[in-house]
Amino acid sequence: MRFSIRTFRGSPPLRIALLVGVTGAMAAASTAQDTEALKTGVVKVMATAADGSQKIGTGFVVRRDGDAASVVTVSHVVEGAPKIDVEFFTRRNEWTPARVVGMEGADPRGLAALRVDGRIPPGVIALRMAGSGTLSGGEGIFTIGFSLVPWGVISGAVIGYAGRMITFSTSGDSGDSGGPLIKDGLVIGVVTEVKGQVGYAAPAVIARSTVQGWGLTVDDGPGVWSPQPVPPTVKTRLRTGEVCTGNAQCASGHCYPGPGLGERQYCLAADMNCAWPGEAGYKFGTKKRHPDDGRWVVCMRPGSGSRARFAYP
Repeated sequence: MRFSIRTFRGSPPLRIALLVGVTGAMAAASTAQDTEALKTGVVKVMATAADGSQKIGTGFVVRRDGDAASVVTVSHVVEGAPKIDVEFFTRRNEWTPARVVGMEGADPRGLAALRVDGRIPPGVIALRMAGSGTLSGGEGIFTIGFSLVPWGVISGAVIGYAGRMITFSTSGDSGDSGGPLIKDGLVIGVVTEVKGQVGYAAPAVIARSTVQGWGLTVDDGPGVWSPQPVPPTVKTRLRTGEVCTGNAQCASGHCYPGPGLGERQYCLAADMNCAWPGEAGYKFGTKKRHPDDGRWVVCMRPGSGSRARFAYP
């Protein structure tokens, strides 16, 4: 599809606006197509305990071998379950048995790998895992999982690191555990836990090494889905709750320190006092539990002349 404005008779600002609008529409359409393609590599995981109780989580395919598929998820979803089944995006409402081939047991943020043999539906792909890379905070990401709706897509932003884990803002819940954390069409992490508005993910490079240690191969061949290039888009300013480094980056014009000491800064709504990851912010006196250690923090000014923030009382 080609777009041309060479014969457009409007003024230069209108010509630029038309080009930006067309480019943005093309980028949005391409991104939507990419997201739908990624869903075909994500599975719903159902673990059934001996007493019949069930736990739901997410997994994603890292290798497809004919009528078999290797799936990465997290251990707390499948540990101890004698019966595990997966549901594929391209064959909805039908369960396929799976077996555990590797697991970091007794670890609330541990990984697990499943093998699904036989009756793999057509259209299932393996997602490409990033081999390396660094994150500085503020990068846009999204997850695909089962917290709100089946194969629901939830957007957020990278917050930083907590130990070996990537932290990110999210509105999801435990149903996303085991799913992919995606940036620019590549899996950069495996979601291990969601606490409040903060998610945790094992970096893809760690997940890759762990899975390979269990004898599985992560597919990087030509059959693996890869993100398609999209036209450049006009960068917009950050929304409230997203990581920032200065006021000019935020649409609200306010970039304030996050909870605790030495933490990142977040865009804050103009009518709020204290910033919080993934949210518009809160008024003075509000109490919340710190997303990392669970201790109470209060919206206040910790010292004379200091900027308002959530701090330990």
